[in-house]
Amino acid sequence: MGKTAFVLKMAEYISMHYKVPTVIFSLEMGKESLVNRLLAMNSRVDSQSILTGDLKDSEWADLMESARNIGESSLIIDDTPGISLSEIPVTVTDPDFSPCETSYAKNGETAYIEMAKTSGLCMTKIHSARKTTSRGFGEAIAHALKNGAKTLYLAIGGSATNDGGMGMLEALGVRFLDEKGQELAGMGESLGKIHTISTEGILKEIHAVKVYIICDVENPLLGENGATRVYGRQKGASDADLDFLEKGMENYAARMEEALGTRYDHLAGAGAAGGVGAALLAFLGAEFCPGIETVLDIIDFDEKVKNADLIITGEGKMDRQSAFGKAPVGVAARCQGKPVIAMVGGIGEGFEAVYEKGISSVFSVFAKAMPLSEAIENAVPMMESAADRMFRIVKVGMQIDK
Repeated sequence: MGKTAFVLKMAEYISMHYKVPTVIFSLEMGKESLVNRLLAMNSRVDSQSILTGDLKDSEWADLMESARNIGESSLIIDDTPGISLSEIPVTVTDPDFSPCETSYAKNGETAYIEMAKTSGLCMTKIHSARKTTSRGFGEAIAHALKNGAKTLYLAIGGSATNDGGMGMLEALGVRFLDEKGQELAGMGESLGKIHTISTEGILKEIHAVKVYIICDVENPLLGENGATRVYGRQKGASDADLDFLEKGMENYAARMEEALGTRYDHLAGAGAAGGVGAALLAFLGAEFCPGIETVLDIIDFDEKVKNADLIITGEGKMDRQSAFGKAPVGVAARCQGKPVIAMVGGIGEGFEAVYEKGISSVFSVFAKAMPLSEAIENAVPMMESAADRMFRIVKVGMQIDK
């Protein structure tokens, strides 16, 4: 179950089961699309068939029943429009060094580019922190710059790479040379071989662009809390790979200091996206714009939770890295000391760290161990069951308080 479906089911369950007015603020999908998705989930009718009206008699009956239930709920969807964006198609290099079709958004002279759509973890087939590249992300940035973008908002979550942003910078004209003067390919395996970094060929447009990094990660580039040690394993790194890549990152940081005269590896966020954060800070003069803070500001979150008694947030998996600026922690920080419950798919090692960041409790949707295929098949009833368990505990707390 994706994040949108997760939120929809939670909001619907609260509004229908507990008869509590529940509002969904959507910054992406319009209310018609969200209602269509709700209808499809509840009726088990294909969403495309709903749009075309090509339905069997039995499907019409299921759809009408679903529509009646939704109509009787106290669910409210706010899809107040924001800026109007154009989707710009572009061909880039995927994380496995193969060509792929993707896109980014553009509004006037402002471009919005997602790393997950160019160098994302979901795009790699080799799943190797040594062999993957961020080059495609750089190619999308270069395309936007050459097409008149003066401001870039770069969302760098969900990357497949641990190359320090070498691939991205390579696509922007930066050259990485080994001790023999040979050019290196931008990937994690090349980090330890860098002898010289040359910026002579960097795109001239970079000198006139304003770059904002949309990211919630606060990790530095190096060390136990750095890019490799914290995130390398989820990108396919073995124990041996982690040691190899960390040494490579140390060399990369030293060569970067030689080229630019400043160290960036210790800065908060430098370790984001396998070191892309450090590359953007160093070579593009970027500024961090925390993703969750940006979204919460847009929806006027502080005002909306002012009269709330309880705030519920969510995460795919809650573990040690969740405490380093991930979305639930960002939500909790803005909840004015009010209780915050996180509903999550899985709970991993070190998740308790979020309790020091304002999260009051963590609930998993899993009630028993099961294969991933079974979890996907039963995502909706599992979500409903977890929400029911959670609110029963909330109800107990209300009774104790009396």
